[in-house]
Parts: sequence; structure tokens; C-alpha cells
Amino acid sequence: MPSSSQPPSERGEQWPPFDKSGATKRYIIPSRARVRQRTKKNSSLSSWQQAPDEQQQEPEVEGNRVILFRKTNFFVRTVYRPDKQSGIRRQLTGKTVVIPTIKIPREERLVACETRLLPKISPINPPEPRTFPVPAWLEASIVAVGLFISLIAHALNMFNFPRYELDEGTYISSAWAILQGQITPYPYGYGHPPLAWMQIAAWVQLTGGFFTFGDALNTGRVFMLLYALGCSLLIYLIVQRLSSSRGAGLLAMVIFSLSPLGITYQRQILLDNVSIFWLLLSLYLLVAGNSRLLLIVLSAISLGIAILSKEVFLLFVPAMIYAAWLHATGFQRKFV
Repeated sequence: MPSSSQPPSERGEQWPPFDKSGATKRYIIPSRARVRQRTKKNSSLSSWQQAPDEQQQEPEVEGNRVILFRKTNFFVRTVYRPDKQSGIRRQLTGKTVVIPTIKIPREERLVACETRLLPKISPINPPEPRTFPVPAWLEASIVAVGLFISLIAHALNMFNFPRYELDEGTYISSAWAILQGQITPYPYGYGHPPLAWMQIAAWVQLTGGFFTFGDALNTGRVFMLLYALGCSLLIYLIVQRLSSSRGAGLLAMVIFSLSPLGITYQRQILLDNVSIFWLLLSLYLLVAGNSRLLLIVLSAISLGIAILSKEVFLLFVPAMIYAAWLHATGFQRKFV
């Protein structure tokens, strides 16, 4: 049985006759054509005229919301949030108290935060400007001439004067024992620290043996000559740095090098000659270091080598501590 929901053609029936007199004509316009017609209509308006539906509208208020724009099929309104105020300013009731603003001064704020300012570090003994600047090559030449004079004064007849002493043979034999894997050729009696004759043993090893300059004592005296030249140079550098005078440095170097007492004892193989060089090097590092930590550490190492070369130089420890305190900044002196 055909269903009543089916069209008449499927039920086997004919469509009812169409009354053309009472029907109205309807045209279906495609969407693109409608857009073109609307665009053409809007463009035909003048620049100061607008379409009726595009005229500026006044906002409408509905409850707690404001309708900003409305058309037949949609509208734009504000969002209503009941948990937040709508921006209405509260009025004073007379019981409102304004909390005053507290401003902490800058100095008190720094103290409260325990802020520490970095120390101002300046050179302890800065070199003074020279009135008559001298080229570096000229100064180096003058120092080289002074060292050459010191070399001649110490090297002249050094193998015959002064005569060989017992201590020289003892220290050379201790250097030989170092090369043999021992501390001394006899049971060690803790008379002196062994670092000085360890340096002599290193010199012998570098020069090719004990008999490079004739005999073992002559080889040791050549090594003492190098220490004497090094001490003369350090004397010049220290005095020139402290006095800011090249003339004072040259004078001190000449007095130290040509001293009869120095020419006599600085030729011999003595532990004092080794220790004096390291003591002067330690003092120079303090004077020229400008409180730099690395040079202070190197100065302490040099002082330790001087003490381990001969224990008597422990007497210079208080003086060197005072020198380190003088050539350190106020911030560093708490660690001296």
C-alpha cells in the first residue's frame, strides 16, 4: 500500500492542476548575484551617505550589558561578569583611612640589605712620572753595563781567590749524593734543609757533570756567579721601584756588586748565596706586585724556597709579613 508521505507520482496519482492566475512569480537569485547587487547598490550612494542598515547606532543598555551593535540577524554586546565590579567608583564614607607611603632612605636600605661596597684598589707604590723620560733600550743598556761590571768583578780569579773552604766540599758532596738518590753522603743529621744542594745538583746535571769547569768546586763557583748576578739585578729593580729613581738603583747595584765583602763571600759555594737570591726575589715580587694576589703567592713561594735553602732565613719572616701588609690594600690586610 503506498504511503501518504510519498509524492503523487510515486503513488500512481497525478499532480493537481496548477492555477497560474493566483500564483505569484518568484525568482531565485544566486548568491553571487546578490552580492554583486548589494555592492552595486552601496557604491551608488555618495561618500557622505550610508546604507540604512550600516548607519551608526547608539549603544543600547539591557540590564548589566551594553549592546554595541545590532542588526536583524546578530548583535554585539559586552560581557557581564558578576564576580567583578563594573568600574563604579566607591564613594568615601568618612571611615576610610589612607595608609601613608613609607619611603626608606637609600642609606638605610643599603644597611638593611647588608650590601657591601667593593674596595677601591689602587697601586700601593705607583711609579712616579719621570721628568726626563729615557727610552727603554737606553735604560736596559745601562743596566747591562752595570751587570757586566759586576760579572768581571766576581769572575776575575774566582777559582783561586778565596781559597777553597770545607763547607764548599761538603755541599758539593751533598749535591753528588742527590744525584745518587740520597740526601747526603753520610747519615742525614738535619743540619740544614736540603733544597740548596738540590739546586746545585740540578746545575751539575744541566752543565754535564762536576768537571765541566775544571773540578767540582769550580763548577759550583760558576753557579754562585749566576746567583750573584741575579742578586745585583734584583737590587737595582727593588731600589728603582721604591725610590722611582734609576740613579739610586744603579748606585745600589754598584755598591752591592763591588763590595769587598760581597766579592769575597759571593764566590764561595755557600747556602747563604742561594737563599739571598730567593729572599730578594720575594721582596721584589711584593714591591712590584701592586697587591695582586698572584704575585703575593709567588713571593710567599720564593720566601719558602729561601727558608728551605737555609733555615736561618726564618728570621726574615716577620719583616716579610710586615712588607706584605704595607703593600696590600685595606681589604686584603685582614688576610695577612
